[in-house]
Amino acid sequence: MTDMEQLMRTGAQPARRASSTPPTLRFRLIGRWSQLDLRSEDAAAASIRRYVQNLLGSADAEAQARALLRRSLHEGVGMAREASAVSMFLAREIAPGTAMPVTLTVYSPSNLTMSPSIGTAPATVADQLQKGLTTLAVAGIDTATRLEIEGSHILRVHHERQDPVHEATPDVPMRKLMVDYWYTVPGSKQVVLVNFMTPLVDLRDVMLEFFDSIVGASRFDGA
Repeated sequence: MTDMEQLMRTGAQPARRASSTPPTLRFRLIGRWSQLDLRSEDAAAASIRRYVQNLLGSADAEAQARALLRRSLHEGVGMAREASAVSMFLAREIAPGTAMPVTLTVYSPSNLTMSPSIGTAPATVADQLQKGLTTLAVAGIDTATRLEIEGSHILRVHHERQDPVHEATPDVPMRKLMVDYWYTVPGSKQVVLVNFMTPLVDLRDVMLEFFDSIVGASRFDGA
């Protein structure tokens, strides 16, 4: 279960929809990235097919690799959509010829908000969020670090996860670095979760610096 799914199942208070459109989080992504369409199952399936085709081509020798990648992406997209993900990006390379296996997923649940009594000051909302994550003992909360961009305070937590490489070999795990950035949304008690995932666990410090640079260059429209 993801941290977002865990929070959504612990009785978080429903948020009242604002009369105006909430600010949209924007990124400046370094290198080449592909976006998967999460609006519907059909749209997701089509974008996965395009991504796999562009990445691995159509040669018969790559048929098994394409099938494995499609299945993995379908599983990841399905879990993301169930947890209210709104965007998913896959890094292809950060510079010509330099591959970087990274997934970036943005979650923006409409039914998660802080207590009405805390106000909308970014620091206060972030404090309340950190207390809630600590109470829930979410993975990586002991690594909590604060960052800021204009109009938003951000709580970063990270941890390592192990998943089976394939369902046929459950005893063969793949290590993954999971890095969560919890943004406060300007002028509200809402939060947005941005998750980075990469198998480059042994390069943890380098990857954290890389992810921090992406988050530091992000912004909310109108902020």
